[in-house]
Amino acid sequence: MKGGSKGTDWSDGGSKPAEGVVIMEVNPLTYVSKGYALNKAVGLFTWAEAMRQFGFNVPDSDNENKTYSQQEIFNFRQGGVKEINNVRYHLPNRAEWQSIVPYWISPQVAAQNNPSVLDGVHYWTGKVLDEVRTNTASPLSYRTVQIGNVRMTGDQYTSKFITKKEGDVLVTYAKRFIGTPFESAWRYSYDDVAGNKMLHIQCLSLRKNSNVALTTIIARKAFFDNSTDVVKRYFPTYGYRNLGSPSVDYSALSGDYWSSVPGSSGNAFKLGFYGDPANSSGSHRRHGFALRPFVRN
Repeated sequence: MKGGSKGTDWSDGGSKPAEGVVIMEVNPLTYVSKGYALNKAVGLFTWAEAMRQFGFNVPDSDNENKTYSQQEIFNFRQGGVKEINNVRYHLPNRAEWQSIVPYWISPQVAAQNNPSVLDGVHYWTGKVLDEVRTNTASPLSYRTVQIGNVRMTGDQYTSKFITKKEGDVLVTYAKRFIGTPFESAWRYSYDDVAGNKMLHIQCLSLRKNSNVALTTIIARKAFFDNSTDVVKRYFPTYGYRNLGSPSVDYSALSGDYWSSVPGSSGNAFKLGFYGDPANSSGSHRRHGFALRPFVRN
């Protein structure tokens, strides 16, 4: 299976696997379902409702301050399973979402003048940001990622991010998972699709081109837009239901997608974006969020 690239055009004519066919070292974004999202006709899912969609017997009362054992969290991390059109899917865990959008990144440029960590992908024009562990307030769990069946802790890879302005839009480019089989070029943007604002994520495997510099990646917008080797996923702004409210708020601005992993104090982890920043963080389990399954390996 060819999914990498060679030469200056980053393309060797290889084809990507079909949905549901996942191969080690493939583009990390391939694991995200292409367009399937389970959303109710009215409203969205609380975390307990989301878990039940994938076979877990989680009562609504667990949306409050239920504390789970490490064994229960391990079981949840497997994501359950739901078969749709003969393809097996699961609800992604926290580390799987962090492989798509990081929990946080840290400024590493003196000119930044702000040493605090940033949560997720922000738009800091012209500043190179390193996804690194900088201090004890940045535990490695915040950077543990899972790609297929492979889990990597935050000390096993490095990533670099930079933002540039393209027309009136700020776009973040990244070289992620440097030094691993999943080394890849990424492009994050907010695009209008048929009048709807969506988070648009694009990813190209660099496992045959690990010497490609971040500056080269930034200069290849047209390649991201046109190459068949680039995997692309859109994340709509479904909005959310606030703590069980029947109404949907911020449907034109906000997008949130549950993970299978609970946190503390009635929270659970999710992918979320509102306005410019996007991150993999936590939120109360009673909120109504969308679902975006991953392909089961």
